[in-house]
Amino acid sequence: MQPSPPEPAEGGTPLLLDTTVLNNFLKVGRLPLLRGLFPASLRVTGHVYDELKAGGLETPIRKGAAEGWLRLVTPESGRETTLYDEYSQSLGPGEAASLAIAVCRGWALATDDRAARHAARAAGVAITGSVGILILAVRAGAITRPGNQLLQQMRRHGYRFPLDTLDGLL
Repeated sequence: MQPSPPEPAEGGTPLLLDTTVLNNFLKVGRLPLLRGLFPASLRVTGHVYDELKAGGLETPIRKGAAEGWLRLVTPESGRETTLYDEYSQSLGPGEAASLAIAVCRGWALATDDRAARHAARAAGVAITGSVGILILAVRAGAITRPGNQLLQQMRRHGYRFPLDTLDGLL
């Protein structure tokens, strides 16, 4: 079952976007959808930015940061860096940094990585993923119901989701 994403709200709870979710929306040209749903609360770690840069997908992230609707963050406190080191034992750098910051700052996390989702649940972090965001977009009227076309586009670009449609989730 897909947990509900944080409600979009000006100045709402920050939502950290992991590489997996960003890849899905970037590859289908729908990063503006995230901006519209979460106009002042999107965050990306420097580690996630580096992963996107390695794949040649950093330009929209850099632009979003320059425009101020997306903020780049890094682990800063001793606890964040300690948790990052711990999570890095079983997660990639982007997931580990995102989760460490989410735990310490009380932020929500958007990831499709199974291990990161499991660790986030264990740490009490609010989580969502690409499908949760698609469901929110349908409910908010940002995309047409049921959002299956966008899901299929993501799947053509490598997103793995066990259902063919969102119909049963709405």
